[in-house]
Amino acid sequence: MSSTRHANNGSPLRQEKFASDPAFNNDLKASAVARKCRLLSDPIHKELCLHLQYISMQPGGLTLFVADFLKHYGNRVGSPTMRKHMNRKIFGKEVVRTVRSEIHSCTIDVEFPLKGEAEDIDPFEWEVEKAIRYAEEGLENPDTLSERIAEIRAGQQREADCFPDSYPAATFFDHCLDRAKHGLEEWLIGFCLDPDIKLDNPPTWFNELEKSIIDYFNDCRADSATGQVVTAIGKEINDALDYALEERCMVHINGMERLGKTHQVKQWCAAHPGRARYIQVPSGQDDLSFFREIGRALGTAAGSSLKTTQIRQQLEDAIQDSGLMLVFDEAHLLWPQNKSSRSAPRRISWLMTAVVNKGVSAALISTPQFDKYQKRLVECTGWADGQLEGRIAFRCDLPDILPRSDLAALAAFHLPEAGKEIIDALCDYAEGSGKYLAGIEWLAKRARFVARRFGRSVPDKSDVRQAMRDVDPAITRAAPQKEPKVARCKPPAKTKQRVCGPAARVVHSSGKQLETVA
Repeated sequence: MSSTRHANNGSPLRQEKFASDPAFNNDLKASAVARKCRLLSDPIHKELCLHLQYISMQPGGLTLFVADFLKHYGNRVGSPTMRKHMNRKIFGKEVVRTVRSEIHSCTIDVEFPLKGEAEDIDPFEWEVEKAIRYAEEGLENPDTLSERIAEIRAGQQREADCFPDSYPAATFFDHCLDRAKHGLEEWLIGFCLDPDIKLDNPPTWFNELEKSIIDYFNDCRADSATGQVVTAIGKEINDALDYALEERCMVHINGMERLGKTHQVKQWCAAHPGRARYIQVPSGQDDLSFFREIGRALGTAAGSSLKTTQIRQQLEDAIQDSGLMLVFDEAHLLWPQNKSSRSAPRRISWLMTAVVNKGVSAALISTPQFDKYQKRLVECTGWADGQLEGRIAFRCDLPDILPRSDLAALAAFHLPEAGKEIIDALCDYAEGSGKYLAGIEWLAKRARFVARRFGRSVPDKSDVRQAMRDVDPAITRAAPQKEPKVARCKPPAKTKQRVCGPAARVVHSSGKQLETVA
């Protein structure tokens, strides 16, 4: 059989020949990483392993991660002795010898040799060399070659006497940093896949690797949270997701659309990439699209050549071995959308048996449509929904509206340079628009766009008003018009009420009593 990957010179270009290029296949497969996770007893190491696998799936992958990591934490490279004496500018003989043994540097004649350290001559090698020279040069006197050996040894000793007694500490740190730049990515890949590579046995040139990676991830998490607005609803969502993650159970978060549920859920998942993955349930009702979407979120094989059963089996192995929490957004799409359906909900059944029953955390994020579709299916098929209700450990019903203070905080986040008048206008728009929270974001983006068209870097009130008309033309049509002035008759004389004991009298301003109210 001929190879489909071979192309003769001069043959027409076929674009698919580049598909097998390694540049397109740098991400670590979740199924392989999950198998390594089964061998890790430390939950922190397991989380770091899955976090690195998630990073490998992002643009730039581990290559970009290593570059940024060393940019911020490259000053932590070194062996234990180097870190112990890091305040020294010069390393003496004893420190150099210890450091050389720790970092497993090359032979002493190549890197960091000390004064008097000449290369040892292997007698066997010289015997071989002697025989070669006899054959090549026709030497008959063995003493001639011995003299040459003695000369070479004397020359090496003279060279060794010129070596320094000490080295600048920076020389060793630069050496370790260079090794990290060229070898850290490969070591991290091995940590995620190779059973023999463990984080508590780091590379010799980066003794504090575990602590440095943890600090780097914590810093990234803190930076991403800086400036973010967490609304009252967002706090409820975070609490429910934290509960599901810690107790390894399933929760259902139910709320109206346009409350910022998806944004907050994505933010939470982005802060826990080593423990949870965000999945948007596809609208297609076929099993293949459903399992492929989960495969993309986890990083398992989901190619078009794989059958549904193959993708599902890889998913189940990866999910159960890794223990990654699955967060399903648009969870109402887990139910069959066809009104005439007479079959059991396959997606819900798979979620219960392959995920929840195996002790894997899950979260369902939905609108009230979830309950509507559930009720309709029970009525049509008689399916016992108690199976699902019994597995939902906690149901979080979100409020329908947000406090105005949250709306103002979101408006200030999207338009930080706006004054109080513009912030109030954005809040009014959100409360009166069907877009609600999304309306603030789109309004801010449109206002910036309008301002740039007029050469302004900061939107003003006119830009916001124009953005309102562009985003929601109904506002212009519904804008209140000034009432025309109409001549009115002179109003009648005012009356005032007084309360006197058990009865109230209505008295004219002139003092004349008009009526008495018991």
